[in-house]
Amino acid sequence: YGPLERQVLDFWQAKSDAPTPLVFCIHGGGWSGGDKSSYYAGVKNFLDNGISVATINYRLMAQANAQKVTPPVKAPLEDAARALQ
Repeated sequence: YGPLERQVLDFWQAKSDAPTPLVFCIHGGGWSGGDKSSYYAGVKNFLDNGISVATINYRLMAQANAQKVTPPVKAPLEDAARALQ
């Protein structure tokens, strides 16, 4: 969803002839650790119930500091908002 290494998402579309609900997963880690793969184990359960899934990564605080984003929390918050868009 963006040009930077961590601005990526995974999407699984539930099989359906009609639109489906979507679970949008933003991993935990206090903006300083973690990865979207922490949700992979639960994807099948959602798909089996007709629910599509998106999982995202975002820039971590260390990357925001290196990029001189002020305040640093702005980077992961903006990344999450952009991924949802």
